[in-house]
Amino acid sequence: CDYLCRGGLTKSGIFYSENAKGVWLEKVFWGQADGLHMRNPSEGSCYLALALEYERGFNRWRPEWERALKSNLDAVVRLQRKDGAIPHEINGRTGKPLSWVGATSGAWAGALSVYSRLAEDKALSRKYLAAARKAGAYYLAHYVERERYIGGPYDTYMAPNMEDPYNLLLAYSELYRTTREKRWLSAARRVADHLLSWRYLYDVRFPDG
Repeated sequence: CDYLCRGGLTKSGIFYSENAKGVWLEKVFWGQADGLHMRNPSEGSCYLALALEYERGFNRWRPEWERALKSNLDAVVRLQRKDGAIPHEINGRTGKPLSWVGATSGAWAGALSVYSRLAEDKALSRKYLAAARKAGAYYLAHYVERERYIGGPYDTYMAPNMEDPYNLLLAYSELYRTTREKRWLSAARRVADHLLSWRYLYDVRFPDG
């Protein structure tokens, strides 16, 4: 976390996509995205928020982690559309959205909801949680309920995948932990069913329900 938070932020305030041989990359050389893809920044911010929460439990304060996480979350809130969508790809230097298509950015709902539990500024907490709810609702309606899991892996890109489901499972689980709203628990179960069905596709028949 120290390493990522000290050097891993782009000029737009969002984490780089990858570090290869000590070089921070906005666009990975083996991927198909045109700019900074939200897969690693959104997933990484979820885990960074959870790590920060864990540390708080031991009264260990990590201001460097917190600054980097808030940089990401503030940028995401600025980029979020009124309907709740968050860009799938951006220009890492300017923050300009390059694509809105893909389920991947739904994972930001997890990072936003976790940090809303930690923020000492209550107005900021409410702002992040409102953004998390909007994102959760958008990706539930447009991707989860349609079982349209596309965009997560850099190489398969817009092909169906199981990586979006496991990040969305994290996001909806944390939204539920934060709010205790049953719609998010239902969404998490739906994503989990899809994920497990994908993993056991070859030799397991799950009974209905």
